[in-house]
Amino acid sequence: NVMAPEAHRYFVTSFEADPDTLELAAFQGASDDRAVVYLNGRKVAEMSSWAVPAVKENLKDLLVKGKNTLAVDACNVGGSAGFLGELSLLGKDGSMACIGTDDGWFASDKLVDGWNSPGFEAAGWGKADVIMRPPQLPYGETAYRNFRKIPVLKQSGVNADLKAEAGKSAEFKMAYDAVPGLSEGDVYLKLLRKNRELYCLKLNREVADGKLYLSSRISIPAAALPEEYELKLESRGIRFENNGHAGRIKIEAGQGNGPLRVEVKKENGLPVLYVNGKPIPPMLYRNAINFRNETRNNRFISGFDRRGIRLAELGITFQQLWKADGSIDTDELELHILSAFYYAPDTSLVLFFNTDAPAWYVQKHPAERYGLATGSIDRVSYASERWRGDSAAFLGELVRYIKSRPYYNRVAGFGLDGGEDGQFMQWTGRNLNYMGDYSPSMVQYYHRMLEKKYGNIANLNQRWQTRYNSFDEIAIPTEERRKGSPDKLFLDPVKDADIIDYNRAFSDAVADVVLNYAAVIKNVTSGEKVVAAYYGKFFSIAGYIDWGELSIERMIASPDVDYLIAVEYAQRGAGMPHSVSAPLASYALHGKIFIDEADIRTFLSGSKNWAYAGTFFETISMIRKMFIYNWSKGHGIHWYDLHGGIFEHDGIQQAIANVYQAAAKTTGRKFKPAEVAVIVDEPAFLYTTAEIKKLSSRALLHLQNGNFGRMGTDFDVYFMNDIRRRDFPEYKMYVFMNAWAPDADTVKAIEKLKRDGKLLVWLYNAGLISDGSMSVANVSRLTGIQMKDAGKISLSMCLDPAAAPEWFRKISGPQYSSATDAAPAAYPDDPSAKCFGRFMKTPGISPMALKKFANWTSFYSTVPVLTPATWRALARGAGVHIYTEDPDVMLYIGDCLLGVHTGSDGVKTIEWPEPTDFTDAVTGESYGRNIKQLRLPMIKNETKIILVGRK
Repeated sequence: NVMAPEAHRYFVTSFEADPDTLELAAFQGASDDRAVVYLNGRKVAEMSSWAVPAVKENLKDLLVKGKNTLAVDACNVGGSAGFLGELSLLGKDGSMACIGTDDGWFASDKLVDGWNSPGFEAAGWGKADVIMRPPQLPYGETAYRNFRKIPVLKQSGVNADLKAEAGKSAEFKMAYDAVPGLSEGDVYLKLLRKNRELYCLKLNREVADGKLYLSSRISIPAAALPEEYELKLESRGIRFENNGHAGRIKIEAGQGNGPLRVEVKKENGLPVLYVNGKPIPPMLYRNAINFRNETRNNRFISGFDRRGIRLAELGITFQQLWKADGSIDTDELELHILSAFYYAPDTSLVLFFNTDAPAWYVQKHPAERYGLATGSIDRVSYASERWRGDSAAFLGELVRYIKSRPYYNRVAGFGLDGGEDGQFMQWTGRNLNYMGDYSPSMVQYYHRMLEKKYGNIANLNQRWQTRYNSFDEIAIPTEERRKGSPDKLFLDPVKDADIIDYNRAFSDAVADVVLNYAAVIKNVTSGEKVVAAYYGKFFSIAGYIDWGELSIERMIASPDVDYLIAVEYAQRGAGMPHSVSAPLASYALHGKIFIDEADIRTFLSGSKNWAYAGTFFETISMIRKMFIYNWSKGHGIHWYDLHGGIFEHDGIQQAIANVYQAAAKTTGRKFKPAEVAVIVDEPAFLYTTAEIKKLSSRALLHLQNGNFGRMGTDFDVYFMNDIRRRDFPEYKMYVFMNAWAPDADTVKAIEKLKRDGKLLVWLYNAGLISDGSMSVANVSRLTGIQMKDAGKISLSMCLDPAAAPEWFRKISGPQYSSATDAAPAAYPDDPSAKCFGRFMKTPGISPMALKKFANWTSFYSTVPVLTPATWRALARGAGVHIYTEDPDVMLYIGDCLLGVHTGSDGVKTIEWPEPTDFTDAVTGESYGRNIKQLRLPMIKNETKIILVGRK
């Protein structure tokens, strides 16, 4: 596979050939994203997908005697890129020469005359970069044509006609007449269900006495259905008579599996996953849907199954299952389910349904399509009542059918995904920034929501200061108003009330569909299976109101949802503090499990982007870091095998098994509050324009791009509405990240925190929108610090510790931090507060202030990004225990667990609050008994998982 990192890159290689000696010349290849292939200057193939190879035969006439040129114009439209290909030259004597994409190719970014013609000399061109050998992301197990002349072996004996009971096994044995020079290639036995591959296993092979003997034991899962399968042989180097037909195997009913009840219960402040009454770590395997080889990728579940990780998510789509006549394609459904059980007989499945409308449904109901301001697209609107009713009815029938089948006792639950990228985002074109939905369905939904909220049009007019005669007169706000401008990040609570309410409706339309599906599943299954949804990547999409995924709090409050999955694209790599996309403490408070998506690019992956681990060591370190971050807070992980095979390594799978076993040792834990609470507000984004993403996505809500992770102490992250709960824990320090628009009840809850020496930290414009007004005076009231408005200002600053309050004197050197330009910008101007720091581009005013009251302390920063040292100083000033002063140590702390990650070599010192025992959770090594100071020799990018007070 040859990498093409530019928009266009040109590749050439030369080879010697004599067409008079050849019987066949053929090319096959695939490209990410597109490529045109030339043989001696003639275009012979176009490749338009990494998923479906292009194959061209009968190319012999284009060859010349002597030197020939194979050339490729490769084009990429974004992200990683590459192409792979092979020209096969079959001689009349049966010999085969293959010219493949290897390090013999040359590459250039510039197109020159004659570059693809015979005899071209690539003088001045560089060597092409060979980046991987499939199967690797993104190509997976790309289909391959073998153009060799392969002998067809004749069967010696009779077909293998077998019988086996579900839960037992059958012995397969066959013999074929061998031929001289027989290929050493692997031979596989395929089980075909109604002419489609269900299962494939590698056979033992032996050549003796002129015979090729093939054998294996076929294990039949207890969940198998009583039916008959065809047996067929497959090999790249051998062909078998009768097109490989080898017989049949008849499966008879067995004892089956006992009932399976899976649930999530909140215990000791943490959500706990129970399987038949036994707590297990919430850790799952998931393979992305692979539409090239369908069920064969299920083989990657096997390694996890053998190592005791026996929950897997299996993805199937409504497009596959929902026929145009309204019926269920049960053959398609059961092919995928049964295949997974053959590959992983001890694994239980969470069946994930992609709930996007099938193409036939969209064509049949064009009025239900999603609408952009410029017209509709071929997707169904989430606001459509027809779609919600029809799809929920189909889902109910689907789950009822599964419940009636014997394999239901191996189904642990059901999952839901859909929308853009499968993550339940609205159809906004993701990177194209469309501002839907303007469909008739969404207009109706918006009107119903307004009527429910305001009761009558008079109340709405009073709140909006408008003069509508009915709800039906109200139009969806225009794209221009919703997008805002660089000078408008916040919406006026009166003038823009229609946009604020529409933002709520836009997200709730998605949530309504998902929650409706979840209720259907819980009802059909009588609550004995878990329900999951791919939804809730708060920190990944913070401020992306156009994606319509800001109803997470509704999800975690629902009794019908047990766990949510989301991915985080920041701070994943080795040497960086990990981030997740959910406020984990809120999920725990509501008894919901968060599943972090570990779609890391292991060292086996060819994709060297944001989550790449270049070595085996870094891969293991990232596995441990992702695990301990989530498990320390009571949550889980799924190992997302993007395109299949990136975990297919004994060392990687053993590392995952090790962390699973570490989790199993600590299932009986309790929630251990940190001393710092980080508070984020989901509804605050409803009061913003789309421009807010420039401020929030990378600065404000990505947990400050890992700065909290280097603070030197533990912290819990909550949604702001949770501070109103009676069971909200006590903290010494509260950090309000985006408290731009707290309602009256939330303000009352915040006021109750201003006591007992607490430190309340406010970032950029906290309290700006309150009581129906937007004013810097509101910031003054909430923070207790007098403010002025700087207007539009560059949010970049420097903290000079020598000129700062005593708390900050331990910081060495100036601390620089920045975000973006923004307006308005409340800055402190209070003679009774200590105002300090300086704006980098606006002299004469201070960005920060510290003000002490009788019972509490207030700290405000106009700039919403603070350095790790600044956060550490604030925590220390609040009386929080500092575990380490080392800025390169990243800590993950939970009840009886400690995770330590570092980006540099050296001894890392951790100061524990009280004497205790420390034991490596993986190796069992003791780091000390009854000690407070833990000294850990560590290697760059290493992660250690330590049991605290347990052996």
